[in-house]
Amino acid sequence: MKIVTLTLLLLLISCSLKRKHDSFSQVSSEDYLQYHTPTFDRANLEIRLFLPNPEKDLKTAVIIAGDNHQTIKDHGSTAKHYQYLGYTSILFSYRSESENSPLDASQYYYTNTPTIDLMTAVAWVKQNVQYDRLGLHCFQNASMAGALALAKINLSFAIFESPIINPWNEIQKKKAKMEADTICAKICDQFPQVFLNLQTPTYFVFNQTEYDELDQNVENHFLRKMDKTLFPKKRTWNYWDSIPKVIARF
Repeated sequence: MKIVTLTLLLLLISCSLKRKHDSFSQVSSEDYLQYHTPTFDRANLEIRLFLPNPEKDLKTAVIIAGDNHQTIKDHGSTAKHYQYLGYTSILFSYRSESENSPLDASQYYYTNTPTIDLMTAVAWVKQNVQYDRLGLHCFQNASMAGALALAKINLSFAIFESPIINPWNEIQKKKAKMEADTICAKICDQFPQVFLNLQTPTYFVFNQTEYDELDQNVENHFLRKMDKTLFPKKRTWNYWDSIPKVIARF
C-alpha cells in the first residue's frame, strides 16, 4: 500500500512539474505589455515588458538579450520564468528581425548595431520601468553586445550564458566547416579584454561541455578573476532555483 501511495505521489509531482513547465513555454500577449522605441539611427525596436505579481515584486529588472539567430519570441519562456520568480523582465527585438531591415542575422555582427539596439533597450527601461536594481542576461553571441554595452554603462549585475569569450575561436570553427564568419575583425580584436575591464558584477554560465572546451590560455586567465558557475544543458527547475541565488550575490 505504501508503494502504491508513493507511486501516486511521484506521479502527481511529475504531472504538476510538467504543467508548470508547459505554462512557461506558452507565452501569449496577455503575459506582457508591448511597446516600441526608436534607436538614434531611426531603427524601430519592439519592447515586451513582463511585470511580476505585485506581492512577489523583488524590485529588480532583468533585460534579456538573445543571440542574433533568435527572435524576440524565442526567450518568452525565460521572461516568464523571471516574471514568476518576482522579477520584472524585458525582451527587445533586434532590428534584423524587422521585415524592412537591410540586415539579416548573418550580417549582424559585421556591424555594431546589436550593441546599439541593446543600449536602446537599456535606455528605454531606465526611463519607463521602476526598479531598485537593473541587470542583464545575455545568451551566446549577445554576450559580445552585452560586454561592449557594459564598457560604456554600469548596471547592477550581468549574467552571460554560454558566452563567446574569444570571437576569433568562433571564426576559426566556421572556417573549418567552410561556413562564412559573421563577426568582423574590429569587434574580435576587443575581446577578451572587454570582459576583463567590466565594472559591472558579472556571472558566467556554462554547461560542462562548454566549460571543458574553454581555451586554457585565454578564457581561464580572466575566469579566475570573475565568479562563475556551471548549469545543466537542459533548463530544469534547479536552473531557475539557482538564478535568484546568483542575483542575490550582487
